[in-house]
Amino acid sequence: TEIYTLSLHDALPISGFSGASLANLMNEAAIISARNGKTEISYDEVDYAIDRLTVGMQKTTGTNSAVNKELTAYHEGGHALVALKTAGSMPIHKATIVPRGNTLGMVAYLPEKDQMNLSREQLLAHIDICMGGRVAEELIYGQGGVTTGAGSDLQQATSTARNMVTKYGMSSLLGPLYYSTEELTNLSTT
Repeated sequence: TEIYTLSLHDALPISGFSGASLANLMNEAAIISARNGKTEISYDEVDYAIDRLTVGMQKTTGTNSAVNKELTAYHEGGHALVALKTAGSMPIHKATIVPRGNTLGMVAYLPEKDQMNLSREQLLAHIDICMGGRVAEELIYGQGGVTTGAGSDLQQATSTARNMVTKYGMSSLLGPLYYSTEELTNLSTT
């Protein structure tokens, strides 16, 4: 049993991790470090472990074609560019086109502080960022070249917009009201 030490100079996206999650994270980072023949855990091992635990294992089998890599780069670049230029967005932690889990790439964000509530500006920024990947695909490949890669982005954007209107009272048309699922069903049938 060796003792591992950790020196971190950069922030990590671990906001909301429980004690058990942090222990699991450090155990994963220690395993990665040991596999690499190291006796210390560096930022790189912890960052890799975070990706592995939150997004999934890096895909090493099969080939990610040049066409898919290019498309993914434009898509993820769209998210990143919108995040960089939109007020209320969180700072970008990393952008990658390395396939992990069920994603071909991702842009990860790192909140500047722990936050329990989000402002209207932050929620609108999230919607804009979600749509940035699809917009980038459309700009590069045209409407006919838009892919299914934006499916989860559309789901997140729609969910955020729906919650802004029905749960958070952020609609200027409907006003500051909360609508239950039953009320929404009744509204849609009238």
